[in-house]
Amino acid sequence: AQRVQAEFDNYRKRMQRDQADAVARAGQRIIEGLLPIIDNLERAIDHATVSGAATELLSGVEMVYGQLLELLAREGAQQIDPFGEPFDPVKHQAVQTREDPEMPDHTVVEVFQKGYEMGGRVVRSAMVVVATGGPGPRK
Repeated sequence: AQRVQAEFDNYRKRMQRDQADAVARAGQRIIEGLLPIIDNLERAIDHATVSGAATELLSGVEMVYGQLLELLAREGAQQIDPFGEPFDPVKHQAVQTREDPEMPDHTVVEVFQKGYEMGGRVVRSAMVVVATGGPGPRK
């Protein structure tokens, strides 16, 4: 009887864990759908800043961008912006290397696309350029 009770308790705990995980994955699908929108807003902000487009357009786009980032934060997603940090293959995807004798080896020197993580899991890796040819990596 004790063994049956223990098995039932384990089953109940496993089901609660699985249900919590399913809820987290549902939120993750929403976040994944919003990421391309955020990328496009970032590109529009960069373009408007460089080209000197109307400041009203820029301020409007920046407000929408801020609201989206707030939504992501409320849902538990965090932005991965690794510029200047040591390369981490779990959170970063190296798309290019650049020889830079002044930067420590294996340091992120440019971010092509920011990454996002949620609930301790990487939703999307950051696409980065990694320095080579410099002093040893930072610890």
